[in-house]
Amino acid sequence: MAVQRWWRWRMRASAPLAAALAAGLWSGAARAQEETAPVNPGQDAFLQYCASCHGPDADGNGPMAGELRARPADLTRLSERFGSPLRTRQLLDRIDGRDMARAHGNRDMPVWGRKLASNAPRTQGTETQTRGTLLIIIEWLATIQK
Repeated sequence: MAVQRWWRWRMRASAPLAAALAAGLWSGAARAQEETAPVNPGQDAFLQYCASCHGPDADGNGPMAGELRARPADLTRLSERFGSPLRTRQLLDRIDGRDMARAHGNRDMPVWGRKLASNAPRTQGTETQTRGTLLIIIEWLATIQK
């Protein structure tokens, strides 16, 4: 009987300590996950493929913008030209190079459909993967329209 009372007392006394430790470990793990988790897959893909010219804020002021013959578009204003909601199909065709628009003139912008497809293994899913990457970029761009 004395052992049971001692054990109950011990459990009650250590419960707050155990809870505090668990909370600290949990918040530390959550914080570490937040720091490594992507902010947004579309934004991450944009930063990887587009930000060098269009800038990290998609405003056309990327580090390579001054090196190009034509100034990169301010992608935060796509809705002025493509409506709101954005016409995804039309933008998708523009970015991946299927619609060789006069607006791109000398085609300083790479044909991303070909570039992305060349990075993927030649399988039946290559086209789906390429279009998927471009779609998540367009979806993210839709969220930052002015």
